[in-house]
Amino acid sequence: MNNMKKLLSILAIALFAISCGDKSTTVVVYPQKVIKLDAVNLLTQKDAPMFAKAKSTCSFPAEYQHPLPDKFNVFFVNPSNPSDYVKFQEVEEGTRTYKVAAREWRVVVTNSSETQQVQLPRHSTELFLWGEETIDFSNKEEGKVEIGNPYAAVMLVDNNAVQSTPTLDGTQMEDVGEYFTLYTKPTQNQNLSFKNYRNKNENHQVGPFKANQVYRYMVCQEVGLEIEVDDIFDTVNDQEL
Repeated sequence: MNNMKKLLSILAIALFAISCGDKSTTVVVYPQKVIKLDAVNLLTQKDAPMFAKAKSTCSFPAEYQHPLPDKFNVFFVNPSNPSDYVKFQEVEEGTRTYKVAAREWRVVVTNSSETQQVQLPRHSTELFLWGEETIDFSNKEEGKVEIGNPYAAVMLVDNNAVQSTPTLDGTQMEDVGEYFTLYTKPTQNQNLSFKNYRNKNENHQVGPFKANQVYRYMVCQEVGLEIEVDDIFDTVNDQEL
């Protein structure tokens, strides 16, 4: 687990309120202050390969190492107005000094371009991580945002028994070598479709899916569809249909 400490700044924002009575203008300026933001990546990758408990000559390949981003976008979002935000791009590990308006912010750290988690796509071939925390910098100089994984990884072994690029609920999966893979938000059952070694369409209801877990599937000519479920970065659980 890597700790990424960031010092971030935002130019002070002037808010203008116009009085309806005397038409005078009141200007509220937030003072600037130096703050420190600690963005903590909770995700790590396993080094050792892991195999399924195969009952035939058909077995799972080594565990796929999902690439994790090392650069993030940091958004300071006005809690009362999501369209009002300041963005810092490609923030890397290390210490940086910025100034921020001394006020409350909803701080988002992500490798996506979105400011609200609900805006992340349901399916994606890229793994988007997310961290969010509301921090009042009017009375503190430091804040901490923990970055986590809101997606599950659905994977199908790319072997001779699969004769087409599979889809998950109609979204095409990505060929990453020994697997086809697609990241999906946690859901109930979805439809996994592909052409088998007999050139016939196969459709399987798979799921439900939980965040931060890998669901590996494999088609064996001898035994049909075999399934393995494991956590991306921690424990392993096997399941076979």
